[in-house]
Amino acid sequence: MKILRGSILTYRIYDVASEIDLSKIQTARAEISKKFGKKLVYFRNPPAILFFEEILFKNLNTQVFAKFYEFGAISIILKISLENMRVEKLYEVFREILEGEDVDEISKIYLNKVFEQYKFCLKKPSIYSDYEDYTIVYVQNFDRKLKSYEVLEEIDIAKLLLGEKYNLSEQTQSSLLRNKFSYSDEDLVILSWDSSFIYEPDGIMDVPDLIEFANAQLLELRYYDSYLDSVLDETYNTIEHFRGSIFEYPKYQRVLKRLLLLYNEITEAKEMILNSLKIIEDSYFAKIYSKMLEILGAYSWQRSIDSKERTLFEIYNFLSAQVSHRRLEFLEILIIVVIVLEALIFMFLKI
Repeated sequence: MKILRGSILTYRIYDVASEIDLSKIQTARAEISKKFGKKLVYFRNPPAILFFEEILFKNLNTQVFAKFYEFGAISIILKISLENMRVEKLYEVFREILEGEDVDEISKIYLNKVFEQYKFCLKKPSIYSDYEDYTIVYVQNFDRKLKSYEVLEEIDIAKLLLGEKYNLSEQTQSSLLRNKFSYSDEDLVILSWDSSFIYEPDGIMDVPDLIEFANAQLLELRYYDSYLDSVLDETYNTIEHFRGSIFEYPKYQRVLKRLLLLYNEITEAKEMILNSLKIIEDSYFAKIYSKMLEILGAYSWQRSIDSKERTLFEIYNFLSAQVSHRRLEFLEILIIVVIVLEALIFMFLKI
């Protein structure tokens, strides 16, 4: 059996800034289609898409794209053509992509190009050392028309997505195929932690876009979780060196001001990350998107950030109380000094 039209989509998603001004990027914008008759998915500020060029990757025609997200992420996408490829060959090619580092190296080259070229629209530009990677097998047409259940019979999708050479146990297969979705009997989506299989005869890219977006959100949540760790550690170290003297009032004020700015920054960033995409109704898209976030562990990262944010706010309240206390102490001492001075002046004049 052959794949007439399809592609392997590889994603390498990087955090490059605290925010990207998409209005300064003069290129196309990504939008979710209206496959089901009405628009169910909305981007608050649709990501900008940039086409680089077409290259040969493993002797396969490959298009290279970059996608900019307003919350500071850039996705480098390699769209590797599977035109007229036998399914047996797909297993081999996909396994090589999963096991090799070629995609990482190529993506970093294009990332550096786009980072330098579009630095003017990046707020606080800096490339985060970690990144998210994901791979999708996207099939539009086989050499014969197949129903979704027939695709499952013809292709060992668990073996394909896990990049295994050998046949897998029934338990492993059923575990992976548990995250299976179909809107009709002619399309199929199977999600896993680092790769997915999509059969979509209509050729629309809604589901790949949602999967990519979920990975971009995950990267940002991981970044801010790590950032909060460093902020809290630095704050604890600073507080430990305080001696409790009233003369440290200016230091308390500086730390307090910084904590407030950091708290506002993280709150705004989290709001931008979590509210950039809206899905109306309990739709097919909503189920896929929610399950993808669950598989990636995004909800756990979000809870971790919420917990550390509360800790940061508690420290702020504690230091705020300390500042008020130091201010009162200072005023009390000042009043005492004034009274003593007045008494001394009175005694001096009387003499």
